[in-house]
Amino acid sequence: MALETFEKLILHRNFRSALGDNLTSTFNSDHLQHIHQKLCNGLDHLEDKLKSGELRVDMGALRLLGAELNKIAPNMMASNDKQFVAERTAYVMSRVESIRPFHSLNSMVAKLFSHNLAQTAGFNIDWPSMDKDGLSSAVKSAKNGDKQLLTRYIEAHLKPMIETRAKAGVVNQIGDDFSQRVAEFKAQRAPESEVKSRGLKVRV
Repeated sequence: MALETFEKLILHRNFRSALGDNLTSTFNSDHLQHIHQKLCNGLDHLEDKLKSGELRVDMGALRLLGAELNKIAPNMMASNDKQFVAERTAYVMSRVESIRPFHSLNSMVAKLFSHNLAQTAGFNIDWPSMDKDGLSSAVKSAKNGDKQLLTRYIEAHLKPMIETRAKAGVVNQIGDDFSQRVAEFKAQRAPESEVKSRGLKVRV
């Protein structure tokens, strides 16, 4: 879809604003729709093309994706393993790119959705500094089943959301109540059969 210069500037502003949102909602269709609506903000004159928040696919595909992510997310919280984080976010990005849930802006939605997942591990993805052609090629390969290149791209551009001291884990910088918040996050998403008397087990 061709955009005028001022429309591209609005879209770019919306994307950069969404990167800083640090959304913490459940990963589901509502989350995706919120992202798409935020991208469309200020572009009401293009509503007939953008179709803000309007899904073009069956809700079942998004429910399945959401169920996967809500199992993945608890295991990523405060993870220091950048490769692990990059692998999971590359998977999510390629899934959204393949499903293409909206009538427009699906690539931006995929970036922001996977960005929010990386944020659960305490990282932002520095999308603006990536080579656009290289990223496009990596995404194409990921959609065809080979996610290695996209994983490497993302891993190279993961930036801690907070400054960490040398050899100190992100978890130690967040606060004394972080462990409790992790447990609560997992408890809300773990199937009841997986909640044990001595803790939680979330399988991915």
